[in-house]
Amino acid sequence: LKDRCTLCQEEACADCHYPCLLRSGHSHAEKHNCLSRGPRAHRCQHTCVYCKEMSTEGSQGCADRSFEAATEGDGSTPRLKPTGNDQQHGPPYWCDMKAGHSSNAKHNCKCKDMKHTCRKACQYAEDARDCQGHCSKEPGHDQTGVEDEDKEHDCQASHYCKEECAVPSCTRKCSIKIVHGKEGHEKHTCNMQHCVQKCSLCKTNQLCSSKEHLHGISEDGHLDPNTVHLCSDGHACNQKCQAPGACALEALYATEGQRSYTNAHGEEVSYPVYTEHLCVKRNCSKSIPAGVAYHDGNHLCADAAENKHTCDRKCPACGFNCQKQYGHAPPHNTKHGNMRMASVAAQENVFVVGKHRFQAGDSGDPLRCREFCQFAERGHIHLLTCAENAETANDCMANKERGRRHASSNNYAPFQNQPLDELTHDAYWEAIGFEDPCSQDTKDLARLCEHYCGIVENATRPHDDIEAPKSYCTGSKWHTPFTNGDEEEGHISEGHHFPCVHKAKPLHHILIVDLSSSMRATDQPPPPGSHATIEGRHQNRLGAGIYACYQYLKKRKTSELSMNDLISVIGFNDNAEVLLQGKRFEPDVILHQMVTGFKASESGFTDFQKPLELADTVIYDVEREAPDHDCVILFMTDGDASFNYRSLENILKNRRTRNKADIRFHGVKFGQEGERPSLPLMVDLVKRFSRGDPFASESSYERAVTAIDLSRRFQYIACTLNKGSFLVPI
Repeated sequence: LKDRCTLCQEEACADCHYPCLLRSGHSHAEKHNCLSRGPRAHRCQHTCVYCKEMSTEGSQGCADRSFEAATEGDGSTPRLKPTGNDQQHGPPYWCDMKAGHSSNAKHNCKCKDMKHTCRKACQYAEDARDCQGHCSKEPGHDQTGVEDEDKEHDCQASHYCKEECAVPSCTRKCSIKIVHGKEGHEKHTCNMQHCVQKCSLCKTNQLCSSKEHLHGISEDGHLDPNTVHLCSDGHACNQKCQAPGACALEALYATEGQRSYTNAHGEEVSYPVYTEHLCVKRNCSKSIPAGVAYHDGNHLCADAAENKHTCDRKCPACGFNCQKQYGHAPPHNTKHGNMRMASVAAQENVFVVGKHRFQAGDSGDPLRCREFCQFAERGHIHLLTCAENAETANDCMANKERGRRHASSNNYAPFQNQPLDELTHDAYWEAIGFEDPCSQDTKDLARLCEHYCGIVENATRPHDDIEAPKSYCTGSKWHTPFTNGDEEEGHISEGHHFPCVHKAKPLHHILIVDLSSSMRATDQPPPPGSHATIEGRHQNRLGAGIYACYQYLKKRKTSELSMNDLISVIGFNDNAEVLLQGKRFEPDVILHQMVTGFKASESGFTDFQKPLELADTVIYDVEREAPDHDCVILFMTDGDASFNYRSLENILKNRRTRNKADIRFHGVKFGQEGERPSLPLMVDLVKRFSRGDPFASESSYERAVTAIDLSRRFQYIACTLNKGSFLVPI
């Protein structure tokens, strides 16, 4: 109310020198006004002192003489005598200056003939905003013999600086007087007595209460961003709550809609999407007293004062917030959502979880946390970044007894170069600190060993669409290996105990190895420390192939099912030869024969037709000596060649004609060269011919770029146990 009743008076009227009589703080768009009215508004109301002196002396003064136009104003204001008649009544006449001019300047009618004053240009005419323009001293004051100070032309106005006020938002002129011959002032400031900046804390347009007009103006004339402008009122604090935890979780647990993606088989799969929890920080509930910018103490919302904050810990896979009160005892708990913060890591090209078929690197968004555990089922594991960033298992302190082990030796695409740890189901939920959301059945199943017996019995129905029940290992996840004698019934294979009892059919393994000139390339030699006999003779791709075959034989030899297996080895380039036929399963002996008997040719091309025809002959010859053996072919090459479909069909048909089980075929492409069609076509032909036979239908095409990959692919083929794929938090 006081501000509204206060007059401006801080700036002169825009048309004269009287103070502005508008309300204090009026709009900048409204020019200052002294509210003068009448025919001589904004003009001096006094008579010309020079005319008055001449009238006293009996002169007619300025009568019947012409007047020049006003030097200031629009010239439309009439120059009337005080008595208001006409110029014939004689002097004195009205002063022609603006109202409120300096008392130093005598009232002057400014007639041009009488020359009451000097009339030369004032020395401040270009610098001062209120200069009258002409010198008001007596004529001849600048003549010789006059003191220097009196020689200066001066209209005797106040001579205020004409520059704008230095305050950026102020529209007034500088109120500092100019003094000729003295150094000018550094900062331009008007005569306003308060800061014109808005309050830094108000949401309204309240002005700062500082009495300094230059409040917050830096030396270079700009606003200082660090200066706090405050009005005279108190304020609500607008800072966010600093108390730990979440002030609120805005989103509720509800379905948001459906999304879809195209899986590894080109199928479009839809899945529900759940709204994630949004951790919200509310504004501080404290008040800031008037005159200060901050309140005492930390910023706290109303709930923080009552210790009602929610825990702000998020699940690393789905990002959902814990819903317990902040500071609760472990573990955390939430209703988990889509695993948008996880991506698929896999040892296989396609990873199947429930109805979803993923590829390595795909987002885990289609699955919720507990759905992954539910669909992954028995003995599944989780992956987390190695807690110690160790490159090898020897450097990692992960304890398998507590459900965690280093996984750097495994090839989990696309995280091959990232040290990882494998965790059991229970250890994973303990590691991330959240309650296990799965059912008790899922938990119990996850604690069991996932390996199952891979032997296919004659009693299995090979052409049924119904999958036969699997005979799983009876041990727990990551159990101590079983040894012969531990079992009361069933059988032991590779340290696992299976409850099933059967007579295993022996296998006839046919290894077909590429000996063409491209296998002489040294870009992928056998891995260091692979075997002295290989490294001494074959530091090339062929050496890597021989080492992979050796690893295949050793892996198969670890199973008691290999006791009666036989092995045949065929090498080929543009021709084919049999190195071994129907030999006993002795890996070291076979390795020696392959190292000494194989040599990559110096020239020539690759022919797939001849090794297939030779394989048909070898299978038939060995079959006469060992009629009960099933056949598995491993065809390894780094190139490609055309082949006659009938050659491979003849092998398959001949076996069936002789009432033998269908052949299982594994094609392995080695090297960095691009994909070639022949091997995949061979595998596809064998699978279609097998008509769902559980042994032959496991035929596969494998791709190995490096020597280590090749060795792993051969071991994978030799192992009849399943493998898993997992989701890794990013």
